[in-house]
Amino acid sequence: MERWSGYRKKLLIIVLSYFQLFEGRDRIIKIMKTITIQPKEQEDFKLPYPFHISEDGSVGRQDFWKGKPQRLLGFNNKPEAGDIKLFGAEFRKNPKLAIGMYPVFKNKGGGWVTHTIPIESVRVNKD
Repeated sequence: MERWSGYRKKLLIIVLSYFQLFEGRDRIIKIMKTITIQPKEQEDFKLPYPFHISEDGSVGRQDFWKGKPQRLLGFNNKPEAGDIKLFGAEFRKNPKLAIGMYPVFKNKGGGWVTHTIPIESVRVNKD
């Protein structure tokens, strides 16, 4: 039996992390959905880094974010702490509702933060 090289093991882990397997009569592979939310361009013409939100609400690219933010909780209609007006479950059903709203995240330490730049565009990706 051929031994798995380090490269093949890493590739297998990456592939399995992107797919959910469901058992049944036939094996079905479901591709996970990621929603990219893009904050509005700033006055200095800088485009903020987008947030890639997975189906469970976690924020992708933690190599960049390092837990700040870690999970999307929902959206507020003002850039201040307070009530969440659009919760994550509603957002995942109709992502376009988030346009013009401010994302509310949970950080690695458990604290909540409202992003101060409104969302300008939303894109649903099939990974």
